[in-house]
Amino acid sequence: MAEKGGASEPRGPGFFEQMKKRAEAKAEGKADDEDGSGISLWMILLFGGVFLIMFNPDTRFAMGEYVGMVLEPLIGFGRTDPALTLFFAAVITGVVSGGVRHFMMDWMSMARVQKEMKAFQNELKEARENENNYKVKRLTELQPEVMKKQMGMSGQQFKPMAVIMVVVIPMFGWLWVFMQGLPDPSIAAPWGGRTMLLDPAPVVGFLPVWILMYSLFSIPIGQLVQKGFKAVDFARGLREEGVEVA
Repeated sequence: MAEKGGASEPRGPGFFEQMKKRAEAKAEGKADDEDGSGISLWMILLFGGVFLIMFNPDTRFAMGEYVGMVLEPLIGFGRTDPALTLFFAAVITGVVSGGVRHFMMDWMSMARVQKEMKAFQNELKEARENENNYKVKRLTELQPEVMKKQMGMSGQQFKPMAVIMVVVIPMFGWLWVFMQGLPDPSIAAPWGGRTMLLDPAPVVGFLPVWILMYSLFSIPIGQLVQKGFKAVDFARGLREEGVEVA
């Protein structure tokens, strides 16, 4: 049992000892760089191009026309069923975004980092409650390393967004052109009557109805695809570590 306020080193290797060894190994170049926090020049240029397409109507319209050459024969349905077109557009972007996240993010590594961060916080809280000044000092010295890992985990989540936007923005460009060209831009509402897809959406009146519908389709589809990929990834990782998976 540690003495309160004592300066003697705790018995047994604690969490901060493991973190210290990892930090020293990184400093010597013996450990893999798991944080992945760097954002390369190509990603900055990619974001610049995406925002140019997003905020320039002429560029967006031109891209929509080109993308429509491929998508309209596949999911245009002769411009007779815009709700079905929106659904399949959401499926495409959901599958692509889930796939990109799966291949660009290391879920097992992120889970390990989250576990280490939780253990670090628990160790620090316990040391402060016990007034173990030595342990508090050692853990505080390692706090920059923990923060670096946290930033690296955030960076991993941020990186796939650039690639996903390369798919989503052209899709939006095409849907914008597609909706403007519909002979009847309306759908039958479940509560009766017809809803105009180009009218302002309820609650979010700055967006047209079709964007709200597309979002309501694409967000849950993307989440389901991502969870499916993640489950497969975790199951494979557990099998590689010798853990039995039912």
